[in-house]
Amino acid sequence: MARPKATAESNHFKSLHALCPHCATPGRIYGSRQITPTYKQFHLSCRNQMCGHSWLAELNVVHTIVPSACPNPDVSIKLGPTLAQMIRANAADGTGITGPPANDDEAPRLQG
Repeated sequence: MARPKATAESNHFKSLHALCPHCATPGRIYGSRQITPTYKQFHLSCRNQMCGHSWLAELNVVHTIVPSACPNPDVSIKLGPTLAQMIRANAADGTGITGPPANDDEAPRLQG
C-alpha cells in the first residue's frame, strides 16, 4: 500500500505525537487528510525499525471551550461544560475536589 506523501503541513505536527500501540515508541506522522472541518486523519509509522507498525489515527473536535471570535456559520460545535459546572459536578459526586489545583504541589493535598 502506498504511503501518503509527507507535506509541509506534516511538519506543523511535530509536537503532536502518539505512541505505537505495540511497542510504545513515539510514532512519526507522515501524512494527513482533513475530512471535515472538525475531523482529521493522520497516518503514522513507528520509529522503532524492529516494530515496523504503521497506523491511522483520528483527531476530532469534541466541544468548544472558548467560543470563536469569528465563527464559521457552516460549522456547528457543541459547547462544553464550563469550569463552574465541572467544579459543581466534582463536588456532587463525592470526590471532595472543589476546584482544580493551582499547581502540582496542591494535587496530593486535594486528593488525599
